[in-house]
Amino acid sequence: MNNIMTIVKKEFKDILRDRKTLLMTFVIPIVVMPLLFTFIFSSVGDMAAPSEDNKYKIVLETNNPEIKAVFEEAGIYELVNSKDPINEAYDGKITAYIIAKDINESLAKSTIPEVDLYYDTTSQRALTAISTVQTMFSNYQNSYLASYLEANNLSSKILQPFTYNEHAKDEEADSMSLMMLGMLIPMMIIGYSGSGIVPIATDLGAGEKERGTLEPLLSTSISRSSILIGKLIVTATFGSITSILSAVGLLLAFKFGMNDTMAISIDLSIQSMLLIVLLAVLYVIFISAVMLLVSTYARSLKEANTYLTPVTLIPVLLSVITMYMEPSSVSMAMMNIPILNVVIVIKEIIFNQLNYTHLYMTIGWSVIYVIISMIGAKMMYEKEEVIFRA
Repeated sequence: MNNIMTIVKKEFKDILRDRKTLLMTFVIPIVVMPLLFTFIFSSVGDMAAPSEDNKYKIVLETNNPEIKAVFEEAGIYELVNSKDPINEAYDGKITAYIIAKDINESLAKSTIPEVDLYYDTTSQRALTAISTVQTMFSNYQNSYLASYLEANNLSSKILQPFTYNEHAKDEEADSMSLMMLGMLIPMMIIGYSGSGIVPIATDLGAGEKERGTLEPLLSTSISRSSILIGKLIVTATFGSITSILSAVGLLLAFKFGMNDTMAISIDLSIQSMLLIVLLAVLYVIFISAVMLLVSTYARSLKEANTYLTPVTLIPVLLSVITMYMEPSSVSMAMMNIPILNVVIVIKEIIFNQLNYTHLYMTIGWSVIYVIISMIGAKMMYEKEEVIFRA
């Protein structure tokens, strides 16, 4: 144990001298990532949602004063004039060009009113605006028909033939918040922790080969198993810190970096957070062992970085694949796949749909995969032709 701690202290001292590693481990996840996501969220919110200083610019052509009044009273539209409204709508210079003529006359004749909408279908802001316009016209139609029915002593209740009483599993749950957290937290934990481990793993394996410091270390009285375990502890420690801080940074961006229209509520229990941390740590230990194995096999830092590229990409791909996967659609076979099972269980925890069989399988397989990767790395350390290959 003393030998392992000697290696741990040595490697910690070496790594803490490297500003690049400290930047990747501490500064980027807890400072840069929240600022980046805050900028992204605020930009998306500003583009899609209207505000007092950023209203939808609409060219409205109508011969019904009531329609114009509805647009003006809505408070989210700015009625403007244009000499070429169609092309300006297509080019995004205005949000939309709307032609709504003879609306009241059509309703009075029991014919379907026609509204022409010109807008840029590739613009999220225009799509959002058109959705509000369509809802507004629908409400106007219902209001007009209700007034007509009441004027003829008929009940306006026929306009709403159904009353929907929703009985959700968790009526207080914010589905949008859960969806966002379920998509991004696993990706941040899996993706960013992997990229954060790479510089440390390459330095402790191929880096020591290049500097010529690995051979003297192996010639000491410390066993190779102790050296390997010490390096794994250091790599996994920094990887766990990076993983947890990246998730915390994302939560900070959710909490403080979103405007009122995109506000996301975070409601994770202490137990849920601890389980997510446990799964993150198990994943980090596994991926650290794999990266140390690959780095030890590589001849140089350049070669190690080349080999580790797919090792960092595969976890990200697996987390992206499960982005829109619902916990209820998970098959038992998926729980045998490394990394994928961790992502799935984290999503289940966030959605409050944790399957304890899935949890135990994931923990069990994670431990097995760590042991297998450690055995592989130990075999690398015991082969002189691998350690000292040119």
